[in-house]
Amino acid sequence: MSLPVTVYRWDDPGAPQLPNSQVKPSHYIDIIKKCLVDGYGAKASLGWTMPFVSPDGFKAVFRNSSAEASGSYVQIKCKTGADPVGGVVYLQTAPLLTEYDPDWTTINCASKRFAFGGNSRITKWCLIGTSAGFYLFAIYDSKLTMKMGTSAHVAFFCGDIDSFVPNDLNRFTLLSYAAHADQISASWSLSLAYLSPVSVIGFMHESNGTNHGKIMELLSQFITSPTTTTNGVPSEFRVYSRPLISIDGYTVTGTTGINADSEGTRIGDSSLHPAYRGHVPGLIQTQAPRYSDQLWPQTSMIGEQEHWLIHSGHNGGCNFWVNMESWYD
Repeated sequence: MSLPVTVYRWDDPGAPQLPNSQVKPSHYIDIIKKCLVDGYGAKASLGWTMPFVSPDGFKAVFRNSSAEASGSYVQIKCKTGADPVGGVVYLQTAPLLTEYDPDWTTINCASKRFAFGGNSRITKWCLIGTSAGFYLFAIYDSKLTMKMGTSAHVAFFCGDIDSFVPNDLNRFTLLSYAAHADQISASWSLSLAYLSPVSVIGFMHESNGTNHGKIMELLSQFITSPTTTTNGVPSEFRVYSRPLISIDGYTVTGTTGINADSEGTRIGDSSLHPAYRGHVPGLIQTQAPRYSDQLWPQTSMIGEQEHWLIHSGHNGGCNFWVNMESWYD
């Protein structure tokens, strides 16, 4: 089912802010709450709910739509339990949560823990989302162009993937570079802004809702330039593809371990844990990485719809885009 996209930005009238040199974890929680649940200014929310929140507001659980999406949950919390300037934020997902601070060792089909933030000068942000999922991007205050030069930034996806499996009960997850394992600290490299043609991006469980997790990778068709500066703008000729979410390390001849689901079926033939699970919603890749020296942000009409260009976490070129109009088509 196609879902309309809303784009929220730091420079919208009435938008919540990341105050320069004073950014705390609670500022990220406030931004996500305003975009997902409350709305701000003239912009309505994405229609998520916040079923649980701690008395101090430093731990909150959000849920996507149960009517238009999977009705799954994500916890966002301050790492230390306090709210220090420059503090790290933790994010973790599951199909079901019943409190604001669960014991994650007991939670069925949990994602791995993701860390972001961790810098008081990440100030400019953009959240692009639907009732089923969202991207959050944010960059360092002094950065003007698309290359971040290893400065602190944020770039991840949280929500329902665009799954190949009908009624996939474990399609809600967190996707970002190296999100296949629990993270402790935020880093410029732990982001969707540092993708190669094959990048580990998450940890997903079987489509029937059972707790059998495997490491997932993103397979992209075109060359990338994560560390090599590629200036300028490509020609107007566009070739684009949708990267695949795949099980990391899959081999055609393997029959055990990562190459089989919990019932012993080869993942190449499995609908429980298929070798190729689906797409990241709204994400496409174009053939020519460029834009290192171009001003941030960049948008472009591709396939008659407007797209947001994901910045480079290092000094490289950019060729991954997020659809700003419609997902799950």
